[in-house]
Amino acid sequence: MVFLGISQLDISDSAGTLAAVRSILTAEATYAATYSAIGYTCTISDLDGFGAGEANEHQAMLIGSGLASGKAHGYVFSLSECSGTPAAKFRLTATPIGGSCGHRVPQPMAARLRM
Repeated sequence: MVFLGISQLDISDSAGTLAAVRSILTAEATYAATYSAIGYTCTISDLDGFGAGEANEHQAMLIGSGLASGKAHGYVFSLSECSGTPAAKFRLTATPIGGSCGHRVPQPMAARLRM
């Protein structure tokens, strides 16, 4: 199970933000399938690793370094609630940087996605 929380989505950049969310979700699904003994990761930087010799569980080479830094499109992305071995779930949260993002959705967006 995947939990997704996007607080105060900026309407002006929602396409970029949602593309980043999709990239992270796709990378997590690939990561969990590739490293089935580990499951999902709770460290976004584990999904990066370009420039490393070969992909591994700490350098999976699934997303670019910019997104793997955890900051993109005016949001900070974080992974949490990955527990157990293998980790069977995670929570992806996108929080606006700085607290002033222009137009806002009246309530925080949240969705549960099954993968």
